[in-house]
Amino acid sequence: MFDFALQVMFIRRILRLRIVRLAIVLILVGSVVAGAIYTYMIFQAVEQRSHSPHVHTHSPH
Repeated sequence: MFDFALQVMFIRRILRLRIVRLAIVLILVGSVVAGAIYTYMIFQAVEQRSHSPHVHTHSPH
């Protein structure tokens, strides 16, 4: 239990540093942006595959 309390205090001390907080925020924002771009690309790919082709591959004759 005492080790856990020391770890929490150590983490709080580290998080007080402005550069560490800035790095964490940048990582989180970058992850959100990358996730949004990835989601957009996946939706675009699914949308393109779900469209029926304009030229039919066989004729019904």
